[in-house]
Amino acid sequence: SRGIGVDVQLVSELPDSDDFACRNFSPTELAHLATRPDRRASIAGMWAAKEAAFKAACQAGIVQGRGAGAPLR
Repeated sequence: SRGIGVDVQLVSELPDSDDFACRNFSPTELAHLATRPDRRASIAGMWAAKEAAFKAACQAGIVQGRGAGAPLR
């Protein structure tokens, strides 16, 4: 049985740096983030969604994770 979860990310927990964004978001995602009025909040929301999707894909056997430090681009 598989459960349903919620992934929440505090804005203050994420680094406010271009390095973090470039490591974890595609060029298309970065372009979208550049249009948002609150970039940091948008990064947190996009990160939470991306991390949740990645965890679900790993659990379903669709992808294999490479550890917590691996980029999610």
